Amino acid sequence: MADSPDSRELFERLCGEISYSNILESVDFFNTLFRYSGSPSGEAAVDYIVAKMNEYGVRTRRECYNIYRSLPLEAEIVFDGESIPAIAAVYSGEAENLEGELCFFHADSDSFFPLRSTDEAFSRLKGRIVVVDNGGGSFAKKARNAGALAVIQIQSAREEVVHHSTLGTVWGTPGVFDADSFSFIPYVCVTRSVGETLKARIASSNAHASVRVRMDNSILKTSMPIAEIRGKRENFVLVSAHYDSWYEGITDNAASDAMLIELARVLQKNQSSLERSVVIGWWSGHSDARYSGSAWYCDAHWEELAKNCVAHINIDLAGCKNADQIRARTALTESREFTASLIEKYTGRRAEPRIPMPRGADQSFWGAGVPISIMLKYEPVPEKRNFDCPSGGAWWHTDQDTRDKLDTEILKRDMLFNAEMVCAILNGRRLPVEIPPFIDEMRKFLSEIEEATGGDPSLRPVLVKLDGLSTSVDALVSNPRYRGPESDEINKRVAGELTRLVFSYSSPYDQDWAIESKPFPLLQKVAGTAVGAACVEDSLFSRTEFVRQRNRLLGQIEKVIRDIDHQLLRWKLEGEVSSPIAETEKR
Repeated sequence: MADSPDSRELFERLCGEISYSNILESVDFFNTLFRYSGSPSGEAAVDYIVAKMNEYGVRTRRECYNIYRSLPLEAEIVFDGESIPAIAAVYSGEAENLEGELCFFHADSDSFFPLRSTDEAFSRLKGRIVVVDNGGGSFAKKARNAGALAVIQIQSAREEVVHHSTLGTVWGTPGVFDADSFSFIPYVCVTRSVGETLKARIASSNAHASVRVRMDNSILKTSMPIAEIRGKRENFVLVSAHYDSWYEGITDNAASDAMLIELARVLQKNQSSLERSVVIGWWSGHSDARYSGSAWYCDAHWEELAKNCVAHINIDLAGCKNADQIRARTALTESREFTASLIEKYTGRRAEPRIPMPRGADQSFWGAGVPISIMLKYEPVPEKRNFDCPSGGAWWHTDQDTRDKLDTEILKRDMLFNAEMVCAILNGRRLPVEIPPFIDEMRKFLSEIEEATGGDPSLRPVLVKLDGLSTSVDALVSNPRYRGPESDEINKRVAGELTRLVFSYSSPYDQDWAIESKPFPLLQKVAGTAVGAACVEDSLFSRTEFVRQRNRLLGQIEKVIRDIDHQLLRWKLEGEVSSPIAETEKR
């Protein structure tokens, strides 16, 4: 891993000061609370974190904002006179013994955008309760618009427990153009086995059921603790975790919250040794308001983030029992060795290839041009994995995520791993950003899209523009001035902007939809429709979007090239000015 003597020394000191009894004490406190955003228990968790920060002398503020929270209270399906276990999705609508005929609908995916070619298929849902095997927020809205009464989604995971899920397609709090995105159709989830029973009955006869759903969909005030530990420079690393939970939520996410409390304590003790600064955030609104906390923080502190945030390390699902392996889920800008060497050090296993960061889990900061984003995956080795959800076991997003799911040895491993990673970025002489390999990744992703479209429409102009970018970047990284800490600013402008282009599709000031997606998300989504749509309207609309995204890439890559040229010229002029002065001083 690329580090420096300063970062190694900082981490070694932290290793000797970290108290695992402190971490477990915090976990035990969180174990007494169902930490829903804006609830008394949620605010009690914030009280606790703020009190700990005050005890440790960490400068902390309590950020308050209004949240549009959705909390499922009760759900039940009655079928053949029997009650079937179900859980309503976040942002479901309510129903009181709503009765109707069941019909099955196979959705290929939760479409990223409405397609005209699906309208006829949806028309048969009118006046029925729809059983679907691949639903979600976009599907829910189309089903409601088609006149469906309610939706029963069959969970894709094989385990016989229902995981909490969401219909939120809007990332964070909606703006005026997103306000009608919530469908509010009664929407419940059932296990795969229950779903197969319903499908079989639908196929054999006219099947009926009733659905009951109670929700708390409301606006209320919630808060988040934000700790700041100033280093020698204004540039900072943002380290975060969400504190809201389903039930006790010990592995999701009490353990990670407790780790951050202890990390803040030991970093504060070593504040005088920090080169870059650190900001630590505990988000609300992760599960029950579709990442509203981190999205609000980005909105409220956009200028500061855009100017000074050089990395975001998000910690989620740490300390899980059975999580014997770690995978790096990243923006791909850091060197491969950066996470790979740590994975091998802490797990004894060779690192699997890095996973491009998906749109999820409080990745709210693409628009602010943050060059490095890392969120590790802690999971069982494949041969020991007998479930389909994230985390170390099938307890994820259920009332089974309790204290016994915590593994203290794995907790220690995850604490040290993240602490060492943070120290390497805080005190590394240069950020561990490797731009030329990242451009290679961009070229690979774009070439795959080009292949999918058959070159019509074509991304060839963007691929040519990337060649020019590579030439400029090679000149940048070979400049001696780039090897020092003063490269933070140009890495922020170049790697930060390229990261934004790869992982988002909207403006720097907006949030993309809350749907998990691949790099170049909108290009990926419209490429197939542009060439293989079932109707001419879908093809035309997708081609229009494709060309606009292509133009966006061309324009912004050209801007990055100009930024690099400007930086190289500035360094050159500064060198010419300083050389005569240096010669005069020698004489």
